[in-house]
Amino acid sequence: MILAEMKKIVYLKICVTSLVICFSLPASITCQVEENVIKTVFFQRFADFTTWPASSKIQDKSSPFVIGLLAKSNFSNMIEKTYSEKTIYNKHVKIKYLNNISEAEQCHMIYIPKLCSHEVEDLLAFTKDKPILSIGDTKGYGQMGVHINLYTLEDGIRFEINETAVKKSGLHISHLLLDFATIVTYQENK
Repeated sequence: MILAEMKKIVYLKICVTSLVICFSLPASITCQVEENVIKTVFFQRFADFTTWPASSKIQDKSSPFVIGLLAKSNFSNMIEKTYSEKTIYNKHVKIKYLNNISEAEQCHMIYIPKLCSHEVEDLLAFTKDKPILSIGDTKGYGQMGVHINLYTLEDGIRFEINETAVKKSGLHISHLLLDFATIVTYQENK
């Protein structure tokens, strides 16, 4: 038991180191490597540092890890290609295109592209109390309640975490990831 915990800690430290290195790349290198490739790869890294509650059945190896996407795009195609033969949480990854908001309930993770603010608000209102990790890459999404929001600065790709929204969802993000994030908060609409 202790050996398994030690292996997990070592693995997490290696993942954190890779996060730091990639998020510290200068923008010129980031452009060369392709920003979207880096963002796509970090979906798995973010999952590695997230704990889902038992109610999410994340430990059920017979069912896939489901990433929900709202629309077809070059970025969604890249996500499909990246995860076609990968596993997350030792589960085969399934990409699900959502036809309506209620289908998000079948997902462990959703990617929220740039949408009209009312569409984002509707989606977040539906998922806010559910253990569905939301990831975006649009300015202001963190403050709106998206759990992890990627953004680009002159010196590379960074991410922000809305820790309040994460806690409300029943998810837990490791302090190892929180230490490298910008923590944002939001005013919940009444």
